[in-house]
Amino acid sequence: MEYSGETKPGVVLVTNVNGVDNCRLEPGWYVVANRTVEDASDPRVRRAHTLLPENDVRLLDQLQKLCRDHGTPGAKEDDAVCVHRELAETRSSSLLMVTDDGGVEYWHAKGAPCGTIYNRVMIPWDVNERR
Repeated sequence: MEYSGETKPGVVLVTNVNGVDNCRLEPGWYVVANRTVEDASDPRVRRAHTLLPENDVRLLDQLQKLCRDHGTPGAKEDDAVCVHRELAETRSSSLLMVTDDGGVEYWHAKGAPCGTIYNRVMIPWDVNERR
């Protein structure tokens, strides 16, 4: 997927969302962990922001690598995006990319992204019809 224009594509990183958070997203990067979009109290959201790509080259590969992040070696586990704890662990990961022209790609890892391949999910509606 290639991007053009002056704005970045809208990107949502989803790890394990409980419930529905309905909000309008302007073009840009968004991280969602277990709570709401851009929840600064979540350590995974903060860690993901330190790893966001600086450019769109091989964007999908860069985002998948980000979601597989286990943190800085020797740091506490709150320093990771993909976590494996007794009481809570990363169970899946989704990448939703929206281009400037409204094109959408959805990729999902059904399991922890560090050990699961992302597969493209076909969206069952025409996004352009919903505008």
